[in-house]
Amino acid sequence: YCCVAIWTSAKKKTARALLDALLPLEFQQRLLFVWSQTECTTTTVQPSQQNQNHNQNQQQPDHPDNVRFEKHLPKVWDRFPLWNADNTMLMDDSPDKCLQALAANAIHPPPIHGQWRPPLNNNDNN
Repeated sequence: YCCVAIWTSAKKKTARALLDALLPLEFQQRLLFVWSQTECTTTTVQPSQQNQNHNQNQQQPDHPDNVRFEKHLPKVWDRFPLWNADNTMLMDDSPDKCLQALAANAIHPPPIHGQWRPPLNNNDNN
């Protein structure tokens, strides 16, 4: 049993479209919260770090290359006091967006690049 929330560095409109495409409405209604870019902390990135952030900047072309949207877990804990460092896990494919998270509170799976693949056909002999 767990409680799930969504926190994306995407804009609110993009986040809503992604949720509608990926999650059934019944699941969306059970989320603790859905936060977008407006709840992130904006950080200026030094030029030496810009190459590490190229995926984020491609997703948000109207923002300067030297801006990073970070997710600070204490912001969640302040707003939702039931949650804290002992019962919260942040999952993000961009470790640079969660620099303030404790190592014990963050998981960084490989990124998904949205490449479409045709469904497997069970009748194929390949």
